[in-house]
Amino acid sequence: MRYLVTLILFVMGSPVWSAASVDITDPSQTAALAAIQHKIDNVSSAVMACIDSGQDHPSCLCQNQPLIADFNASVTALFKAYPNLAKQDLVQFKAENGLWVTQSLSTIQQQVRTPPPCH
Repeated sequence: MRYLVTLILFVMGSPVWSAASVDITDPSQTAALAAIQHKIDNVSSAVMACIDSGQDHPSCLCQNQPLIADFNASVTALFKAYPNLAKQDLVQFKAENGLWVTQSLSTIQQQVRTPPPCH
């Protein structure tokens, strides 16, 4: 499971060029997607640091529920503000550092719908 989460987070945030993706150039949408990417990076780093400290994956997810809840709320707000993005699978945008970032919005939506392992 640990490797699956790592792989999903890597795929969602990898700066690559994909011929099947939709280019997002609107500055407000680009900023919103960049903010989502930043939250993905924060969650990934926190969970992986916890796992690397010897704890199990479900415990690490539970410990990082505030970060995950913030991510989920941001994704919900993104799709509410930009409903056209909810219909896209892969999107790409140019990050502030000039690299292209490709995100799988369908994977992000699926992650938000996945119930947390703790209550």
